[in-house]
Amino acid sequence: MRSMKTPTSSLCRRVLVACMMMFGCLPAFAVDKPIMDAVVLSAPWIVSGAVNDQISASNSPRIFAAAGLPSGVVLNRTTGALSGKPAVAGHFNVRFAAGNAAGWGPSIVVPIDVLPLPDKATGRFVGLVDRYQLLDRDLGGKISFLIARNGTFTGAITLAEKLYRFSGRLDAKAGETPKATTLVQRGRGISPLTMELLIDPVAGTLAGNVTGLEPDGITVAAATFSARRSSYGSSRRVAPELVGIYDHTLTPPAWVIGDDRFPQWTSPGVLIVRYTGVLSWVGRLPDSLPVTATVYLADDNVFPMHLLLYTAKGSAQGWPQLTSSPTGSYLSGELGWFKHPTLPYSSTGWNFQDGFALHNLTVAGEKR
Repeated sequence: MRSMKTPTSSLCRRVLVACMMMFGCLPAFAVDKPIMDAVVLSAPWIVSGAVNDQISASNSPRIFAAAGLPSGVVLNRTTGALSGKPAVAGHFNVRFAAGNAAGWGPSIVVPIDVLPLPDKATGRFVGLVDRYQLLDRDLGGKISFLIARNGTFTGAITLAEKLYRFSGRLDAKAGETPKATTLVQRGRGISPLTMELLIDPVAGTLAGNVTGLEPDGITVAAATFSARRSSYGSSRRVAPELVGIYDHTLTPPAWVIGDDRFPQWTSPGVLIVRYTGVLSWVGRLPDSLPVTATVYLADDNVFPMHLLLYTAKGSAQGWPQLTSSPTGSYLSGELGWFKHPTLPYSSTGWNFQDGFALHNLTVAGEKR
């Protein structure tokens, strides 16, 4: 009996391709395995920077694959689009390949460098919120950030007596200033604030603003803030000549002297500076009100002092600084001091219940 001839592999392949074409699985020209095109990145990759790149191949690829991508970057296996934000810096040898009905084509290895965020764009930042009538009732506030090396951040902002927490992620581009936009939730039934920030990675400073609607749903309120990097701690110590105890005074400006609408007294205080950059402030204001505070020292040896006073009817805030010279170490600066009227009058209310206008107290002190 005659044996049946077996179809050649070429014929089998033609039949397979014809079947796939019939069912819309393969275009008529895709008969060879894909060949990867050269990968050209649209811009250098940087931690927390948006990736918008594309890989491609000849011979009508139907699927793509990648191995060794940095964490945070993903490949769309259908389109070949690369997206996401790298979470780690370093050198990566990424293997790309493409396939179709004919099989997987040869892979290529593409070296990709992911730049780190600038050192002074990460870490702890501490700062102040400026005084605005709507958002903080002219009382100002304070703000802090903790920015991780992968570009994510958490923080807290105080507006008058209200404390809000927030989180987000930087938007970085190689050679440009890192920035971010995030929402600050204010609780149920209140629209969130929009926060925008910009980091100066050379100076180690941060500036930005928060905006949002007032409860009437119409009025737009805004406040600006600034912060400075504070990297002191167990691994970086404050200069020994700055560490110690400072006796200081708070002195009213000359233009209020003799005006009984303002406190007149020059008040004493003590500042304790530790190697870790944690400062303790104890003293009195010129109206005899006792105050205490714990703050962080920024890298340029200034610190954000914000004191919410008189059950959120007043405040004092500013950026005192520490300096040293051959003759000693000194504390200097100013604190803006303000008080709303504390009406109705109360026998338990503090002095100057009519309040007083904003004026600057001079901070002056010397290390013991």
